[in-house]
Amino acid sequence: MKIRRIGDRKNRNRAIGKGNEVSNISTLPVSLLLEIFLRLGIEALIYCKSVCTSWYKLLSEPSFSDFYEKYSGTTHLMLPKPLLRCKIDYEPVYLLEFDKNWDCSVRLINLRLPKTVHTSSLVDVVNSCNGLFTLLFDELVYISNPITGVCIELPKHRKELIEMDEVLYKIGFSPSENKFKVMRHAYHTLNDNVINKLSILTVGVDKKWRRVTLPCRNGLFSYKWICLDGAFHWIVKDNNGSSWISTFDLAEEKFGRVSHPPDVNLDLEKVRLELYGNRLTLIDSSNELHIDLWTMNETKTWSKDEIFYSWFPTDLCPDEIFLIGILRNGVVLFSDSTSIIEVDVKGKRCSRTRVIHSLRISYRIMMYTPRFSSFWKDVMPSARVMSMFRRTSPELLF
Repeated sequence: MKIRRIGDRKNRNRAIGKGNEVSNISTLPVSLLLEIFLRLGIEALIYCKSVCTSWYKLLSEPSFSDFYEKYSGTTHLMLPKPLLRCKIDYEPVYLLEFDKNWDCSVRLINLRLPKTVHTSSLVDVVNSCNGLFTLLFDELVYISNPITGVCIELPKHRKELIEMDEVLYKIGFSPSENKFKVMRHAYHTLNDNVINKLSILTVGVDKKWRRVTLPCRNGLFSYKWICLDGAFHWIVKDNNGSSWISTFDLAEEKFGRVSHPPDVNLDLEKVRLELYGNRLTLIDSSNELHIDLWTMNETKTWSKDEIFYSWFPTDLCPDEIFLIGILRNGVVLFSDSTSIIEVDVKGKRCSRTRVIHSLRISYRIMMYTPRFSSFWKDVMPSARVMSMFRRTSPELLF
């Protein structure tokens, strides 16, 4: 399978020539256009934004991105490459796109790195939320939309008085404010105790990071955070051995807690949080025979499903399988480094899709929701925006 690059000028010119007539196309009913667009992949939709003004406006509406994610039937995964030193034209991310039949196409996301990034910097794609990435280059943090090619640099955090063991960044979206916010999580160890520090920044609004007062500074935080209904969710284990699901409301900027199933031990190595149909899901892999999926209902109660290892192909070793995420239809995705494994929990069956022989899938792979809207017009109307992408990319219309 050949890996194509998003932003190939030859492909663009072949699809959209100067002599193409678009006057009749641009007058098609919106309902018909939506039916057509739902059948297209990301690269084709990028070309469609170049056809005419009316198509560009329709595809740039934030509501279209939500519509496409719900009804297109396609699944998108982003696979960051291993950490490498920066180059002038760097391709740090694979885009894996699966259609309804689970046929897979692979694209490379081409980046043109900002001038402020030195060639000695390590590139790290940290996490994703609502189609946006957090990119980390040493101490520089960027928010990027890999589809529209827009990237902004976040203000630098003031230097810590104490050297931190690690600094992590989480991006979340507040629907009530229509704002993206980034949480900076830094921690260090003192007398065998983990001391946490949190800072928050509203993208496009704040010029400096704001310190967040933690109700409990000591303890271990789970690496995986979930943003659901405008709030971060993560697992905390304090120094006394007590564990709970902590929340942080992005609009109110207040902490809270969510009760977890009483029979589940929140072991940070065996339990993680995910989303299932926009519901909070706790995945427990502590049992040797099966994986438990605990999903929170609207009544704040938990219901359990089980995935038995016996459902998987016999040539797969359970110790080599790792979880990717849960699709909106309830299918749970796993990988064994060479393929994507789809588990239908309700149907109690499993299937496997080979990707490509040269592409090795790592635990860093993440679920991805494409966002076609213009970044600065959507949530960044007043921010200084710069492009990190190749200028030959068809999606860049400005």
